[in-house]
Amino acid sequence: MFWNAEDINRLIAIFNILNVPFDFIHENELIYFGDSTFINGTHLENMQLFDSKKAYLRGIGYKHLQLKINDFVNLISAVNWVWKCVEESEIVSSGNIFIFLGYGRHYHFHKDYLLAFSNTWMFIEATINLMWKKMMLDSGFSTKYLRDIERNWSLQEKIDVLLLKDLIDKKINEKAQKLRSIRNKVFHVSKDVSKRKIDDKLSEECIDLGLNLFYQNIDFLDPSYIVSFDII
Repeated sequence: MFWNAEDINRLIAIFNILNVPFDFIHENELIYFGDSTFINGTHLENMQLFDSKKAYLRGIGYKHLQLKINDFVNLISAVNWVWKCVEESEIVSSGNIFIFLGYGRHYHFHKDYLLAFSNTWMFIEATINLMWKKMMLDSGFSTKYLRDIERNWSLQEKIDVLLLKDLIDKKINEKAQKLRSIRNKVFHVSKDVSKRKIDDKLSEECIDLGLNLFYQNIDFLDPSYIVSFDII
């Protein structure tokens, strides 16, 4: 299989969602070899290699990871399982929005809590909008009608309606409304600097909400079940 950077980053996002902090890559960090390429007499067909000096520098200071074979098999099995569930999810796979959640966990690992919060919130807001749209379509409204009236619905109202329709529970509703208010202060630059500050606790709370919505919207065991390889 011949993947580009976008394909690889989709997979890397899954690893990060499972709390395995793989670094994302850029197209210029890949070296491609064509069909007729030879290295030391060896024929390489459609081969691509990583040559990321940026990733190497970002990795300085972190210990090399050694996994037992059983742990490695469990990790790969979980990634493969979640990957398939994501591809089958109408909401989570839409526009590859799950990648934002992967970036959120990635930045949280690197202690950049503002970027962690911002990326995770983009996933949360997109997911809520898509859940609301699906609810409306399932209720018989047309796509054209939704385009005409969606601007009349605030995110706050959509979150509350999803609760009333039992599509999210009260805990998720309260978390979403709280973080929505914080998001407004951060994104719209509140004059109070202290209200724009995102610490590790707020970042973690946002990621927790993102994970709950992520697993709720893929056909993966129980909706409240979250896979996380914390030991790694």
